Amino acid sequence: MVRCTGDLGAGVKRLPLLSCAIPFLLAALPYAGEASGQVPVRDLSGYVGPGSQFAVTIVVNAPPGTGVAGLEDAPPAGWTVGSISDGGTWDSLNQKVKWGPYFDASIPVEVGFDVTVPQQISGPQCFSGLASFDGQDAEIGGAVCLNQSVPATSTMGVIIMALSTIAAASIGIGRRSAGPRSRRAASRDTTL
Repeated sequence: MVRCTGDLGAGVKRLPLLSCAIPFLLAALPYAGEASGQVPVRDLSGYVGPGSQFAVTIVVNAPPGTGVAGLEDAPPAGWTVGSISDGGTWDSLNQKVKWGPYFDASIPVEVGFDVTVPQQISGPQCFSGLASFDGQDAEIGGAVCLNQSVPATSTMGVIIMALSTIAAASIGIGRRSAGPRSRRAASRDTTL
């Protein structure tokens, strides 16, 4: 077992943060069924930033022989849901888009809805959704969270995004901003 904090004992060196995070990262890898197309997959690739409107699509991936299916997806708090495909509805009480039930041949290949992102957002903006196939629940995979303009894919993407944010913050520690004198000097140098 790797210990990242506390007394490591005589002669034992502390490991870098990333080395300590590897066991955690491996445990958080997305469900293997996602890669083989056995779970629904969310696509947030239309996102361009705060204040934008884009389409969220979910490839349903119902297992062969499914008799009944239903899905629900919750956008981040404060986001506005627009048009919804395939007979889906907005559940205002639970703040979720819901589809179904669909039976046999009527199960769509893909469902979706439009969202409008608030002008002011901070931190990761995460979606949460489930599908039910013949009573068996499956978490909607694919893109889960957005951080300004980068979609994070499933749990692993969220972890990587968090580690990137921590790394970026640590790089900025100790930097000094240019003061008023430096800015004035820079503007004199660029004036023709």
